[in-house]
Amino acid sequence: MIAHHHTYTDVDGIDYRILLEADFLVNAFEDNASIESIQHAKESFFETETGKHILDTMFKS
Repeated sequence: MIAHHHTYTDVDGIDYRILLEADFLVNAFEDNASIESIQHAKESFFETETGKHILDTMFKS
């Protein structure tokens, strides 16, 4: 999982899904990601309700 934590396709398992979403949250915060990229990520690959909630909370538009 660690070796592929920036690979957003063929996600197989909730643990991998959580790792991807958490990694995106940290990177987006550290890189001051644009609202557009955050919205794109939410629509493209965020699937967990918790991940979406944290994304919305961290990056209120």
